[in-house]
Amino acid sequence: MSRTFQLLLVLALVGIVRVGGSRAHKNVTHGPHSCGGVDVPYPFGIVEDGGGGDFRTGFHVMCDAGEPVLHTTGGDGKPIKIGNFSIRMAEVRVWLPVAWQCYDSSGNVSGSDYNPLEFNDEGVYRISHARNNLFVLGCETTGYLGSQPDQGSGESRSYAQFTGCLCYCNNSQSAASGACSGVGCCHVEIPPDLLGNWVAFVIYDHRNKVNFSPCDYAFVAEKKHYSFNTTDLKRALHGTTWEMPVVLDWAIRDSPTCKLARKKKEGYACKSSNSRCLDSTNGPGYICNCRRGYEGNPYNERGCTGLYI
Repeated sequence: MSRTFQLLLVLALVGIVRVGGSRAHKNVTHGPHSCGGVDVPYPFGIVEDGGGGDFRTGFHVMCDAGEPVLHTTGGDGKPIKIGNFSIRMAEVRVWLPVAWQCYDSSGNVSGSDYNPLEFNDEGVYRISHARNNLFVLGCETTGYLGSQPDQGSGESRSYAQFTGCLCYCNNSQSAASGACSGVGCCHVEIPPDLLGNWVAFVIYDHRNKVNFSPCDYAFVAEKKHYSFNTTDLKRALHGTTWEMPVVLDWAIRDSPTCKLARKKKEGYACKSSNSRCLDSTNGPGYICNCRRGYEGNPYNERGCTGLYI
C-alpha cells in the first residue's frame, strides 16, 4: 500500500469522525430549526410530517407555506402567524384578527366576526399586559375583553372579569386621526394572566351613524404598532381579514415557581450549567436566562457561552 493512499485513507476517516461528532452535538443542543428562514429556537420546535418533533410540550410550531404558524380552533380555523422568537425576553409575536360587527341602514347587525379564537391549548402563552392594549373603534361602540375565566360557573367561556372602553362621535368630523382618547377610538390597559383574546360588543342603535361609522371594531394590539386613522371607521371587512401584531409572554408552566421546578430534576428546563431561573411575571411558571457574562440558549446543555471567550 503506497504512502499516498495511506494518507488519503487517514484523512477520509478523520472526516467521517468529524461529521459523526457534529451530528451528535446537534442532537444534544436541540436544533437548530428554521421555517422559511425564520429561526425557531428550542424549547420551540417544528412539528414534523409524522407528527413528532424536537420541542418541549406546548411549544410546537407548524411550518406552513414557508411560514411558522400556530394552528387554531374557533374563529375561521385558519392558522395564525408566529415569529420574533426571543429566548432572553421570553416573548413571541403573533398576528391576530380584528373583531368586528357592521350595521345596515335600519340599524340592525348585518354581519360580524368575533368568535373566540383558541391558539393556546397547552397554556404556555399569556398575552403581554406590558406590551399590548385593547383598542376599540366606532362612533357609538363599547367593546370589551373577557379577562379572567369564572372558575365557579362550570362553563368553558364564562368570565368573571371584563376589560373594555366606550368611544363615541356625533358626526363625521368629530374624530381626529392620531387621537385615541374616546372620540372614534379608545384604548385601555389589559390585565396580566390573559390566555386568549375573546372580545365582544354592546349593541346600540346605529341608524344615525351608519353613513360615517357603519361598524364596530375591537382588537388587542402591540401598543406602539397601532395609530388611529379616521379611515379605519369605514373599513369593509366582509370576506377579508384585518390583522394586528400581538406580543405573547411564554414560560415553562409545568411548575409555578423556580423553587418547585428545581425539585423536578428530570423536567427542569434550565439545562445549561451557566443558566439561571426566573419566576414568570405573567402567570405561573418560570423562564431561563444565561448568567451575566454569558449569552445563548439556556434551555440547551451547552447553550450559554462566555462573552469573553
